[in-house]
Amino acid sequence: MKSCLGVKVSTQNDFVHCELGRLDMNSYAIINVIKYWVKVINSSETKYINIMYKQMLHGIARYPNKQNWASQVKDILIKLNFEDVWTNKKFLISLLYTRY
Repeated sequence: MKSCLGVKVSTQNDFVHCELGRLDMNSYAIINVIKYWVKVINSSETKYINIMYKQMLHGIARYPNKQNWASQVKDILIKLNFEDVWTNKKFLISLLYTRY
């Protein structure tokens, strides 16, 4: 990739990937987690996935120091400055269904 761009071999890989519009594996993993989270919160109330998600939310409220999948999603969103999306999930759902 570096030879295609005509840069030195010592150029950092992150810069090369950014120039080519590629993301690192961690970024892809975060994107997939958030996509799945959106799918979970949009699922029917009777689906097992939604029931388990609500149990995890209860666990976050009851045991704030314990980690579960939902708390990790919350931490990711907070780290990315999207805490308002976590706290106002109804806004996210309405945004997803808004047609332009």
